[in-house]
Amino acid sequence: TTPRTKGFAASPRRCGSAPVFGLSFEDERAALVCRRFCAAAREVVVLADHGVVGLESGVQALRPNATHSVFTDAGTLSAHRLDLSTAGMSVVVVDEDDDAAQAAVRQGLKHAAN
Repeated sequence: TTPRTKGFAASPRRCGSAPVFGLSFEDERAALVCRRFCAAAREVVVLADHGVVGLESGVQALRPNATHSVFTDAGTLSAHRLDLSTAGMSVVVVDEDDDAAQAAVRQGLKHAAN
């Protein structure tokens, strides 16, 4: 993979997931790639750690209503989780020590694969 691909997936300074603006990126090309992949998907599942939830970057990739589920970690503020849920997204908090949350992730990924 290229460094750009790694930044696309992981860098909190390059992307954001907010209940009003949706999924966004600073790089137009990354936003376009994301938009095209999601347009072809039956279900959109966002994996976002606490560092990107609630942030807005410059280029919108997806409107909030285009995201079905958000999987995040326990560091995400409860207010941000509530905002995402109110916007219509299913929010799953995954904690490394929580077997129930890990089972929900596996079930969600199986559901998304079907």
